[in-house]
Amino acid sequence: MLNEIKAVLYKEVVLEWKQKYALNGLLLYVACMIVVITLSFMDKAQVINLSPLTWSVLFWLILLFVAIHVVAKSFIGEQDGQLLYLYGLANPVAVFLAKMLYNSVLLIIIGMISGFFYLLLTQQNVQNTGLFLLTIASGGFALAANMTLVSAIASKAENKNVLLAVLSFPLTIPVLINVIKLTRQALEGFTLADNLNRVLMVTGIGIVLSLVSLILFPFIWRD
Repeated sequence: MLNEIKAVLYKEVVLEWKQKYALNGLLLYVACMIVVITLSFMDKAQVINLSPLTWSVLFWLILLFVAIHVVAKSFIGEQDGQLLYLYGLANPVAVFLAKMLYNSVLLIIIGMISGFFYLLLTQQNVQNTGLFLLTIASGGFALAANMTLVSAIASKAENKNVLLAVLSFPLTIPVLINVIKLTRQALEGFTLADNLNRVLMVTGIGIVLSLVSLILFPFIWRD
């Protein structure tokens, strides 16, 4: 199982490296959005009037777009020949775990890079850095688990993009609401103890989705 996960992970990394234009284009989009937000909230005195709540909402909307275009392509972007190759390479559980792990790490890394430049350009201070990083990690994991499962289901349908949006909506909303509140709390200096329930909720959603996926994915994969 471990060797199969490593093989699928290696395949994902090699393909991403060969298609750097996709990742570079996404990073360019994130950079443009951050610059536009910074300039839009800057007044004549070059002071950025951006409240912690507004900052948090805009930040997670950017990461949601990243999740849709990076994570959701996990299975939808695979061609029939690639799926057949994966079918012969590893068992379904290993394939799903490898893709979810890759998507989670990629989304968390992009989230931290984006957060650093977003904070730098908007001159926003983080009062609790640990809670801020933990929020990005737990939120990235939950979004990746959600999008990976939905991508696997939607890849079997004809209207893939429509089904992807419909299925991901119910679970994306509670994750976004909680991570936005957590990010605001981190910016305002609240502690982890004050927000432990929200952190556990977001992480729990990701874990439950992962467990459900490991049960359902072999049946989806078999079709």
